[in-house]
Amino acid sequence: MRKEKNRLSSAAYKFRHVPNHPSKKTYHQFTNKYTNQIRKVKKEHWEEWLENIADNDIFAANKIVTDLPSDYARALIPPLKSIQPNGRPLIATSNQAKSAALAHTFFPSPPPVPSVPTNATYPVPLTAPRAFTRAQIKRKILSLSPYKIPGPDKIPNIILIKCINLLLDYLYYIFRSLLEHDTYYEGWLKSITVVLRKPDKPSYDVPKAYRPIGLLDTIGKLFSSLVAEDLTHLCDRHQLLPHHQFGGRPGHTTTDAILLLVDHIKQAWRAKKAAAVLFLDVQSAFPNMVREVLLHNMRMRRVPTCYVNLAERMLSNRTTSLTFDDFTSAPIPLDNGTTQGCCLSMLFYGFYNAPLFNFSPPARNPVWIRRRRRISSNR
Repeated sequence: MRKEKNRLSSAAYKFRHVPNHPSKKTYHQFTNKYTNQIRKVKKEHWEEWLENIADNDIFAANKIVTDLPSDYARALIPPLKSIQPNGRPLIATSNQAKSAALAHTFFPSPPPVPSVPTNATYPVPLTAPRAFTRAQIKRKILSLSPYKIPGPDKIPNIILIKCINLLLDYLYYIFRSLLEHDTYYEGWLKSITVVLRKPDKPSYDVPKAYRPIGLLDTIGKLFSSLVAEDLTHLCDRHQLLPHHQFGGRPGHTTTDAILLLVDHIKQAWRAKKAAAVLFLDVQSAFPNMVREVLLHNMRMRRVPTCYVNLAERMLSNRTTSLTFDDFTSAPIPLDNGTTQGCCLSMLFYGFYNAPLFNFSPPARNPVWIRRRRRISSNR
């Protein structure tokens, strides 16, 4: 039937310029017949599978039957249960109410009084580069993943890669102006947040069962990646971050963290002591980051002034729109945390919690530091 449908489609296309040609009516009639036959065969296959089901397939059948309806692309969000500020339960049924419940969970409000000293004395900041070179911009563009989903500008990375020779000079002067004039494009402060299910959750009727995925403008992400690369270089060269802080830093892998942990444990064993490990899971770390505390910590660690001002502009006057189930919410203002999906978020969080790591380093260099030095010398 599929072959016959394709043959009739070709015939109808051949006489597409002839009004009321019988081939068009024949094609549409056979298409309806073909669709009904597919539905019939699917139903027969489903019933046959249920009649001959084995013991091990009972749970699979129950999961299929009790699963929520979908549009064959992504699961629909059911009514969400949340708690109002007065403590009363609330069930969000409309898309607008679901959007408000999800936004309240994804983007918490800042604390009333940030814990930032008012009379702090900051050290002399480092000198930042005047502009990124064309070679840096070109190398960063060629390293982009070509077909990642774009943000509100709808510009995929493949456009930058294919048109790099035409766009390179324009991007060079745009990024140079941003650094020299301490400014930031307001359009890059707008983003789209896609709501996705967290896997293997027992219930999806609460907002915490979903995770936000931020989609940003392509040009803005390219600029942020250049800033993150230069700022990471300054951190390694001038020791702006504690050496035992691993998150979001090149050369600080999970293997290095395990080596450091094993080294501390074995040192305790050699000294006839016991070793204990405490693991903390910070809930909603990025959304709960306080902007004023981040800027204070960056100034205390001699981050160049242009990068501190850039961080302040990047984290001010931001908005995002939640999208789920073919619904897009109105812009939601963000007055706390970092931008989801930005490559600078992990580095910002490194400065944010850096004061928590101000303890005395071990007496000798751990294994992972000696390993990094050996790799750097080879480079």
